[in-house]
Amino acid sequence: MNAESAVLIPRLARLPGVAVPTVSIIVPVYKSSATLVELDARLNRVLDKYGVTFETIFVNDACPSGSIDVLNKIVLQNNDSIAISLQRNVGQQRAVLTGLSFALGKTVVVMDADLQDPPEAIPKLLDALKPPYQAAFTTRRGSFESPGRMLTSRIFKWLVHVLTGIPKNVGMFVALKRPMVDALLELETATPYMLGMIGFTNRPTTAVTVTRPVRASGQSAYTPWKRLRAGATAFLVVLGYRLRRRKSVRTSWRNTVQIASCIQNVSEPDQSHSVIDNGPVPKLNRTPTLDPICKADIRRSAAPLSL
Repeated sequence: MNAESAVLIPRLARLPGVAVPTVSIIVPVYKSSATLVELDARLNRVLDKYGVTFETIFVNDACPSGSIDVLNKIVLQNNDSIAISLQRNVGQQRAVLTGLSFALGKTVVVMDADLQDPPEAIPKLLDALKPPYQAAFTTRRGSFESPGRMLTSRIFKWLVHVLTGIPKNVGMFVALKRPMVDALLELETATPYMLGMIGFTNRPTTAVTVTRPVRASGQSAYTPWKRLRAGATAFLVVLGYRLRRRKSVRTSWRNTVQIASCIQNVSEPDQSHSVIDNGPVPKLNRTPTLDPICKADIRRSAAPLSL
């Protein structure tokens, strides 16, 4: 993240010498000022009882409803919290990536700020995150939105499952191991989509079932039009990556064949001079030589894949 695009509200836990927390909680914030105080209190209560050290990172996505004032008070009262205030709205996906770049925990949990992701389910996620799994999602259960939205959401999540291999009917309430977080931050993507990116890493994932309550207050920031646009964009990102990955596999196989062909292009000895009477046996050139086309293909196949 560009330092010019955010204002960091510091906290004492950023002082040198403070132990790295076991768990980092990432909370993107947009039009959720009414639920932030309760969310912070419940997070502290749940994680203190679970017995882990933790930090909560709130990412204020240029919220116009006064969330930054509430976050200022939370950070001043709670040494385990930090707030990042983005100067322009970048969307939920980029806000989450910003939080991940600041997270110090060995495990990172991503959740919404509207209390529809219950903090009391975090221990269940952490318990599920055992080897070999590097991501534990929540499978949503309950009537937490209108039937129409539920139907379109399930269809879209099923398509994402088919294209990426992540569990069915999961959302952004997810726990990630540190290697998974590092892999996500290394992905080059112009249009981030977290669920797809997690699937793109090809690392083992699992899911636990959690009852999702109705929204405590306010309305979702995703209007029908925004929801349709976000869904279409995410689908195109996932589909585009899938096609590029398939093309990359074909390219890698072609490069393997070309490299094998190039390596066979070795200077062989002249059979008429393999044995010379009363003289030394000439040294044979056994060094594989790659022609320029092969070298170029190798460089292309080694380049990082951009989303």
